[in-house]
Amino acid sequence: MKYVSAAVFCAVLLAFVVGVTVFPRDTRTVENENRSFNRLPELSVKGVLAGSFAEGVEPWISDRVVRRADFISVALAVSNGYGAPPPSYAQRQPGEPEGFGRVRDPLLVFDDRLMRIFSLNSHLAAEYVAVINEYRAALPENVRIFSLLPPTQIEFTPERYRDISDSERDAIAAVYKSLDDGVIPVDAYSEIAAHRDEYLYFRTDHHWTALGAYYAYRAFSAAAGFEPKALSEYEETAMPDFLGFYFNMEPSERLRAQPDPI
Repeated sequence: MKYVSAAVFCAVLLAFVVGVTVFPRDTRTVENENRSFNRLPELSVKGVLAGSFAEGVEPWISDRVVRRADFISVALAVSNGYGAPPPSYAQRQPGEPEGFGRVRDPLLVFDDRLMRIFSLNSHLAAEYVAVINEYRAALPENVRIFSLLPPTQIEFTPERYRDISDSERDAIAAVYKSLDDGVIPVDAYSEIAAHRDEYLYFRTDHHWTALGAYYAYRAFSAAAGFEPKALSEYEETAMPDFLGFYFNMEPSERLRAQPDPI
């Protein structure tokens, strides 16, 4: 019986391998994720022994699964159906809109937008400081070096959501404190916070909008000592119906119905 089971398993495995190499690839997933297909790694003894070949084959096979985008949609629908918000975030407060406060690591699903939960990585922060300080040490004194670290939109959620995310204000302050003398820190945080109720961040993406970038530019101009251009001096153009990177992680119909303009 065990030989029959082994034969069946090998047949199923072989059929799967044939299937992923013969059937056409589902292009929708890579289009949604804005990337190219993973490539089959080169077969070598060194790669097999080190495990890098197996690590490279797995994403290559994943990209070749027939109707992969449909499987992902079904998995997300099932996951959303069984998912429940943590008790401390489940109750909507007076004055807050519907659809509030569902945590799906690493995102906070917050009303009509998605935000990445910020977790301070002390190692990466130290690496950033080291690189900036190396530039300061290597370049002449008449070369000015600035450091501009902006907050992301999760920093400006209501107070009761703050304990799921580290403080970006404290993280930025800690990095700036570690920079060498001669590196000029730019306080983009205060400028952005003063306009927090404006359209500074996309609803389904980790980038800020052009308006958010403009306020950071104003903070930089103050640190650099020049007069910024007024917002009215810029020509405005628009591209509608933008769904960003985070939408691929949480493709709900609620978010699809409220795309961002760029």
